[in-house]
Amino acid sequence: MIKKTIFIFLLPIFCILAQPIANLKIFLIMYFFGNYFIKNTVFDKISICIDLKYKTRRKCHI
Repeated sequence: MIKKTIFIFLLPIFCILAQPIANLKIFLIMYFFGNYFIKNTVFDKISICIDLKYKTRRKCHI
């Protein structure tokens, strides 16, 4: 019975604390996906070099 009341008391506190953590997680996911997307599209022409010797497209590290 005591454990249940403690749990009920802690639940709103946990929810308040969990919300910014969830938002931060979403932000980090968006940030990493955004970076990945930008690297693979906008800088595609810069980062891909055409190797004439093998006729293959190779990623170049700039």
